[in-house]
Amino acid sequence: DLQVAWKENLDLIASGLKAGVTHVVVHLDAFHRDHMEVLPALEKRRDFELMAIGPNNIRLYRMR
Repeated sequence: DLQVAWKENLDLIASGLKAGVTHVVVHLDAFHRDHMEVLPALEKRRDFELMAIGPNNIRLYRMR
């Protein structure tokens, strides 16, 4: 299931903090084509801080 895989990948991305990852860019429109509810999953995370929303709903998150 792609939705489960996405949520598991959030944990993997968050673990990137240990590797020096400071920011993540998310292209939400790409996920909506697959009917994935990515935004609610991101909004629940305290380790992803929304910094900016650009054209086409591209979002920049700072890793905490």
